Amino acid sequence: MPRSEFLNRKDPHALNTFEGLGAHMGPFHVTIFYGSLSVTERRNAPSIIEENMEEKRRSPRFSVSGIVEINPVGSTDQFKASIRNLSKGGIAFYSGIPFSINQDLRMRLTLEKEPQIQNERIFGRVVHCVDWDLKFMVGVQFNGVSAAAAPRLMAFLEGLEQKGERPI
Repeated sequence: MPRSEFLNRKDPHALNTFEGLGAHMGPFHVTIFYGSLSVTERRNAPSIIEENMEEKRRSPRFSVSGIVEINPVGSTDQFKASIRNLSKGGIAFYSGIPFSINQDLRMRLTLEKEPQIQNERIFGRVVHCVDWDLKFMVGVQFNGVSAAAAPRLMAFLEGLEQKGERPI
């Protein structure tokens, strides 16, 4: 059976971090957090993510600018990240730390130059986390949007579609 090779590297937000080359999955990154484990593929091309995720999308994603405040469920930790894109079903953002696949998150979403989308409460589950130029691109599927936020978020995204904004 082929073996994986590891290089040990410290991560300030983790107990330990390993990187290596797996015999079956190629380059990877493993981070051990307090009681959890995160394994992320090391990929540098956006097309890899988009090729793998395209068939799972039910609605178009639009490139938007803003900040998402993240609070992992069961934790008091809070993080801020910059938003990459947004759809009716989920969000992608750039984070300084990795998140575990299937990790539940509470989020507060604020879009730049969009006064109707400010500090909106959204819940989601991490579906992918990829090492991306010294940070991580995290994809989250929504599994709850506050009653107040839902109509504003849907109207904003439908407005982008109606204006002819080009999905990514």
